[in-house]
Amino acid sequence: MRLWLCACVPLLSLLAVSVVQAQPWMPTNLPSGQLKNWYDAADFSTFWQDAGATTPVTTNGQMVLCWKDKSGNGNDIKSANGPTYTTGVMNSRPLLRFADNSFAQQADKSPVPGTYYSSKDFEWEPSLPFNPHPELEVMEIAPGIFVFEDTAIPDTPEQAEARKRRREADVLAKAIAADPVLAKAAQEAAAKAQAKAWGRNRQRFLPTLHQPLTFRDGLPATAWCIVEGHRLLVAETLAEKQAEAESRRLQAEQWAKDTGNPLKVPLEDGRAAYLEAVLDGLPVYKGTFNLNAARTIATDRVRPGGDTGLNLTGTNTLMMSWDAVVGQNYQVKYRNSVEGPGWTNIGGVVNAARTNVSVTLPYDAQQPHWFFRVIEVP
Repeated sequence: MRLWLCACVPLLSLLAVSVVQAQPWMPTNLPSGQLKNWYDAADFSTFWQDAGATTPVTTNGQMVLCWKDKSGNGNDIKSANGPTYTTGVMNSRPLLRFADNSFAQQADKSPVPGTYYSSKDFEWEPSLPFNPHPELEVMEIAPGIFVFEDTAIPDTPEQAEARKRRREADVLAKAIAADPVLAKAAQEAAAKAQAKAWGRNRQRFLPTLHQPLTFRDGLPATAWCIVEGHRLLVAETLAEKQAEAESRRLQAEQWAKDTGNPLKVPLEDGRAAYLEAVLDGLPVYKGTFNLNAARTIATDRVRPGGDTGLNLTGTNTLMMSWDAVVGQNYQVKYRNSVEGPGWTNIGGVVNAARTNVSVTLPYDAQQPHWFFRVIEVP
């Protein structure tokens, strides 16, 4: 049984059409002091026929008695019965054959679990969870990773054709890597092929696809359309709802004044409930719960050109939110110091349409400090 050690070349794949030229990694790239030994089986100039390293290995079949360490630390490997330098074995590359069977898996031994690769197609074929040729020589190149020597087994027509295509793809990949114009053309061709494949798949599954549900006006019954429809309905009836809320508020305030009941009731958790209306002689107090009251909106709808008309850019703009009583008017005021001479109105009067109010205000980032307060106004 013979073991061999070889240098493996990474596969340049065509799966990615965008090619980045990168420098190959070398053991000398390790941080200073971490490289202890470096034995390069691809560099036959490190092979010598004698332990004194005076006669180099030059031809097939010569024994290697000294293998030079390329780390610069002088840790050369020397042996009185070394491996044999053998050319044209693994993908037409040379290797060293060792007269040692410590890692061999023979047909008369129990199967050794691990990951197995073909030496003939090491760069191309995927790994196997078993050895398909237990009668062949096997080398463990890493813990649990084996390569079986199948270079003497003739190719099937399918294997020969696959190898031909892989080599052609390798040549094309190298050409693409060296030519940006060709790389762009390959990327565009891949995009067109993907779009064409998607079209074929869509036509294939089209009979199984159903038409989306729609509203009576023909709009698709999506969550976005439901939210948008609700927003439009609220906008159409906003003035009417505000008038109704104002009427209920005035009636409730008069009821509270006549009966001596409070307009605001503190709750145990620190929140407050506000008198909103009086129905059939009974007061209706509502508390705020802003985690549920908050509503999200798409950013593109509030930016310039969005359908909300807010035209927000985020520049010199401040958003402020507070708990509110439905129908109550509020005014935001500000000043630049805690003990300033007075408060200045910022923005107009805000009428609360819900228990949480949010407004956007102009903001001057050049001012070092801003202090705000919100007051109820008639």
